[in-house]
Amino acid sequence: MVATLPIPYHDYIFTPNVILVVATFFSFLFSFAMGANDSANSLGTAVGSKSISLRKALLIGGLFEGIGTVLLGAAVSDTIRKSIIDLDTTIEWRDFAAGMLCVLIGGFVFILGATFLNLPVSTTHAVVSATAGWSVVYKGDFSSLNMGKLGTIAASWVLSPVFGGLCAYLMYKVVEATSIKKDEPSQSTQRMMPVYFGVTIFILSMFITVKAFPDEWNVSMLVATIMAVVISIVSTVVFYFTAMKKYKHRYPKGCDEDFPLEEHMKPVEEESEIEVELSEMEDAEEAETVEGEEKEEHKTRRRANSLLRDKDVLGYGSNSDSDSDSSDEEDDNLKVAAHAKFTPGQLMFIPLQVIASFAQALGHGANDAANALAPLGAIVGVWQTESIELENAIPMWATLLTATGIIIGLLVLGHRVIGTIGEGIASVCPRSGFVASFASTLMVLIGSALGLPLSSSHILTGSVVGVSIAKGVPVKWKLVGSIGISWIVTLPASAAATAGFYALIKLGQSS
Repeated sequence: MVATLPIPYHDYIFTPNVILVVATFFSFLFSFAMGANDSANSLGTAVGSKSISLRKALLIGGLFEGIGTVLLGAAVSDTIRKSIIDLDTTIEWRDFAAGMLCVLIGGFVFILGATFLNLPVSTTHAVVSATAGWSVVYKGDFSSLNMGKLGTIAASWVLSPVFGGLCAYLMYKVVEATSIKKDEPSQSTQRMMPVYFGVTIFILSMFITVKAFPDEWNVSMLVATIMAVVISIVSTVVFYFTAMKKYKHRYPKGCDEDFPLEEHMKPVEEESEIEVELSEMEDAEEAETVEGEEKEEHKTRRRANSLLRDKDVLGYGSNSDSDSDSSDEEDDNLKVAAHAKFTPGQLMFIPLQVIASFAQALGHGANDAANALAPLGAIVGVWQTESIELENAIPMWATLLTATGIIIGLLVLGHRVIGTIGEGIASVCPRSGFVASFASTLMVLIGSALGLPLSSSHILTGSVVGVSIAKGVPVKWKLVGSIGISWIVTLPASAAATAGFYALIKLGQSS
């Protein structure tokens, strides 16, 4: 004879402590998946353009994601938490906690699946869709769905990539008109670089303010603009008196965009001979006696060898620890070979490309970490009060857990989506990669100011396509189509996964 429990077994299972432990585990997994997919988006163009190695991008990008999450993620999640969760005062706290748990599980399953398919998706859309799926099962009908919110998601499938592509196309044409099509492209780029740098820092400062600062801080657009102007001016002055000197030394007057740098990457055994020639060229008297083709050959060899000798200026990294000298040296040599295919005017954009990508990572960590923190924070409120509570402060351990999950996910699986954004859609160089990153950041700002339903992940994909069209680079439209389908599938797939898990829990409760 089987003993009968005095109360249903799920009252023993779904206690606050049990729910908190399980939710913490799946919140970490959700953060892991988010780091592997959404966080990797911002680093794709930097790695694809060879502006920075994959290893360094993952490590430094993970650091910026973590900083954004720890410093601002919890504050932003308060806003997200209250906007995605439409509470019914009659809901029982166990149902609510189980629903938030299923949102984490359903979102994790979908995002991780998209990551293994190398497809970039929006974690925000996944969370909103998962919440809708739980709501349908809980209510038993579709009356609880926020059709306006779901309509916004559908609109972003079209608006985000189109606006991102148009912005990137126009931005590349501006860069083309101000530097690439000039008589001396490299010198024109060099003269315009402080302007490019100043505008970039201004937009990125605005981006971090709008994307990362929570609404409760009440930072007005005027204050944000003043802050961005000051940061931009100070940064540009520092840039002009530091990096510009290196640019002028590395790319002297007379070098041109069509210089076939790869043809002058001499074997290692010839390097010492070249350096002897270069040291002789330093002597002004002898330099003046070299004429015609011989003088041009000296110039070309000097520039090629400069890449090998001063790798740190281009961002390859040098002076590594002895334990990792061999691997770092291999990475650096591969980077030199890759950069040999780029013109000086393209290589000058490497610092801007790297700065733009890491600023996006910081903003993403501050804003999108809320997608994992919001459901977990709601469950923490249930654990504390055994009631539905959304006003509780999110504890630091939850924020640190989310940051850790994002960083680990980025390090372990981030290369998959990075490869799609940086190399899969189209070939990018430091200049076109920077334009794509800058255009996507600018469109996020414009969309936020105008209230347009735009997704930063979708904008970046459209920006890569737009800049590639402007540059005349072939686009892999089949892959672009697959990415578009994954965006559309986000809504029903996340909703269905969450609804399925919650239905199983309800089935168990009724047994």
